[in-house]
Formats: sequence, structure tokens, C-alpha cells
Amino acid sequence: DLKTKKTKDEEIEEEPEEKRKLFKLVEQNGDITRLATLYDREDVKGKVTVSLGAPKIFEHKGIKIELIGVIENLKDKKDTTKFLSLTNELQGIGILTNESTSFDFNFPAVQKPYETYRGVMRNVRYYIKVTILTKFRNCEYEQEFAVIRPDFPDVLKQDNQPIKLEVGIEDWLHLVF
Repeated sequence: DLKTKKTKDEEIEEEPEEKRKLFKLVEQNGDITRLATLYDREDVKGKVTVSLGAPKIFEHKGIKIELIGVIENLKDKKDTTKFLSLTNELQGIGILTNESTSFDFNFPAVQKPYETYRGVMRNVRYYIKVTILTKFRNCEYEQEFAVIRPDFPDVLKQDNQPIKLEVGIEDWLHLVF
């Protein structure tokens, strides 16, 4: 039984909740968001299903999927830094005739340099973006996920020697590492 996120035209299937840890984020307005959690260098994979509703012919100029990581400046929306951008083509120019068509995707061993973060000034976000290119307008859908880096706590657990700080004669500062 797969959990699905759905819009009018496409959906992205995730692993069942009992297999995938959910990351709890508290938004600025106090809302709580739960996102599927991935780790650094873990494969990002799943299935995209394009649903036409009723059987009909749908012409497109391609279907692509992108894995994106961004740092957003909340005070200036134009100041966004994209630090991760990978693209796969799911299907080239063609026609969809089935009521529902599925495409598997995989971004293997992706390095995710930052953890998901929601702050007062900046956000760090990761998301999958599916784009169906058409003659008149593009249909886009985004699915956000969280990234945690378990290696950070390991660094903190290391046996670090304390830093000694001594103030000497005539206000000289002496640091010993």
C-alpha cells in the first residue's frame, strides 16, 4: 500500500510510511509538516504516474523529472541558491493514450550536502519536480522531502580536547589548542 501525493495530472509514489521515517517540520506560521526522510548518498527513487482521468489522447513534448536542492532567502525571494540540480528524461516527445501511465525514476547515490532546515531568514529545501512539456503551457508538480545527515552527530560525539583560554599580564590573550 503506497502513499501517494496527487494533483490533477500526476502523482509521485513514495515508500510506505512504516518503511520510511517521517521528518517533522514546524513552519513559520506554526503548521506542522511531515516529509519523507532521505539520508545523504541514499538513492532517490520512486514512480511517477500521469493520470489523464478518462481515456483520451494527450500530446506532449517530453516528460522530465528533476531533483533540486535550494537555499531560499525568506526576506528576498529572488535570492535563491540552487546547490543541487539533476535531471532525467522520463519520456521524449510522444503521445499518452492510457488512462494512467507510470514511469520509474532513480537518482543513484546522490550527495546531499545540507540537512533540511526551516529558519527565520533561510530555508534549505529538497524536492522532486516533474514537468510535462506541452505546446501551450507546461504542467509542473513538486514533491518535497527531508534530508538528514547522520554523520553530524558522530562528529559531535568525538573526544574533543577542551580549549584553554588564559588572559595574561597586560591584557595579552593566550590561546592553547
